[in-house]
Amino acid sequence: MIANAKAGPPPIPPKLLDSRILADAIALCLRAENAKAAGDIANKMRDEKGVRDAVASFHRKLPRDRMMCEAVPGRSADWLFTHCKYPIRLSNLAVENLLLAKDVRFGRKHLKHYGPSPIIIKNKRSDPVTSASSAGLRLTSDITASTVGMFTDPVKVYLDNHKTGSEGKSRLKVHGKAAIVSVKSIDHLAVGAFKGGMVDIPPLAEEFRNVPRLLSQDVSEQREITGWKSGAAVAGKPFVHGFYDGVGGFFYRSYKGAKDEGALGFAKGCGKGLTGIIQ
Repeated sequence: MIANAKAGPPPIPPKLLDSRILADAIALCLRAENAKAAGDIANKMRDEKGVRDAVASFHRKLPRDRMMCEAVPGRSADWLFTHCKYPIRLSNLAVENLLLAKDVRFGRKHLKHYGPSPIIIKNKRSDPVTSASSAGLRLTSDITASTVGMFTDPVKVYLDNHKTGSEGKSRLKVHGKAAIVSVKSIDHLAVGAFKGGMVDIPPLAEEFRNVPRLLSQDVSEQREITGWKSGAAVAGKPFVHGFYDGVGGFFYRSYKGAKDEGALGFAKGCGKGLTGIIQ
């Protein structure tokens, strides 16, 4: 762009750059006509309103016809009233007034949070080996540290008591302090086991489901889970389709592999089919 505007030299590949070429490029930039061209570019950039144009472009692309409340003009819609033939978009102010109105039959159960263009960011997982290793090591480390602490922490309490010359303290107090630190380790053990079972291990199911993707096979996308109904649908549909595709795919891929590559292709097809069944 700079070279086309006569404001500087064309791009120089790094492998071709040497002292002579660099000196020629600098000399070209110092010429009067090139300096004038660079000044023209600077003036154009100074006159541009980049931030203003970006904000205007953002507002132009907003779906205003689907964002506004249908009951209170000028208010953005936050709720969707579904107990009618055509859902009605309502703002917080409209919903508040309808709930306070005694002569209007308006139920909360028919309100649904409204988002005209929701953006869902999904963390796609496709490598079960490293993830399983990481989750397993984390869970093992947490449980091991807590289990060891159940025995070592009380010993540290007795040793600290001996080093500080506090043998005169009540034995009951020392035993109580040792018991407290031991119970804390048991608490950390329970928390670590719960975290591993509820946070670290469950994502492995999705990663194993995406294993066929590593073998250049298609994997059906899952719907977002927003409640128990969508959760049941997401859990049931893949089970039925997965069983059908897994069993059928085992025979199909084995047959196709044997047809294309012989015995080696048959073995590859069996491997791919087994991953489909496991999926």
